[in-house]
Amino acid sequence: MDETAKLWDLASGQELQSFAGFGMLGPRYLAFSSDSRSVIAADLQTVKVFDVSTGSELRTLTPLLIDRLAISGNGRWMAASGQRMMGNKSQRKLGLWDLETGLALPELPDSNDHNPVASDPEGLFLVTQRKEDDGELVLWDLANRQPIRELGSAPDIWLAAVSPGAKLLATQNKDDGVLMVRSMKTGEVLYQKNPPDPEDPVASGLAFSPDSLLLGFSSFKNGIQIFDAETGKEQPQLSGTAINFSPDNKNFILGRQSGGAPLLRERKS
Repeated sequence: MDETAKLWDLASGQELQSFAGFGMLGPRYLAFSSDSRSVIAADLQTVKVFDVSTGSELRTLTPLLIDRLAISGNGRWMAASGQRMMGNKSQRKLGLWDLETGLALPELPDSNDHNPVASDPEGLFLVTQRKEDDGELVLWDLANRQPIRELGSAPDIWLAAVSPGAKLLATQNKDDGVLMVRSMKTGEVLYQKNPPDPEDPVASGLAFSPDSLLLGFSSFKNGIQIFDAETGKEQPQLSGTAINFSPDNKNFILGRQSGGAPLLRERKS
């Protein structure tokens, strides 16, 4: 298992940078800053920010023994939950940090029993999940640090994504791998999908297209499923191990089974 994160030129397939300094399984979380000049990469102990052009490490954050982490869609902040040492005792905490400065941001009230789930692409909102209360999902407005509404309960979540404009929330259950898509306005579950392989249900990626019309759901062994984001209608399946969409909305970005540079595939209307 390669313990690094790699930056690729998608047009040429050339490796541009390799970012190291993580545990044996490599980074679990990856994101670009809003200006694409830096990369944020994190495992469960360390969050690192790298310069895209030079590959140099700009800063390292070790805020907590991380349980869950969510990086804002614009790459400007992160939310993390986990244990923090207070003298000889540990205390569970949910905190927010500015990724450009490394400084802690004002906390969300009464949220230390929450895990971060996902941010919208614009970085205006955060969805959290209570560890108790049947896993209630909560939508927060980060401008005033207050909850907006509850979105209903869910099992422990493995992956999550919020659509552009914060209209839809997609989550995958950690235990049974069920994909659930709900309205961010009402919390209503619009549809759910069983995993392709119930014996190996954990997905590798979950992403909305920039126009919010499609939802991509990938796994290492079972390829990539594409759904109509609002109705759940299945589109033709794709080969690959991971899924994302190009910012111009014209291409799928697909992880290769053989590894190496991701593959660009034209998205047909």
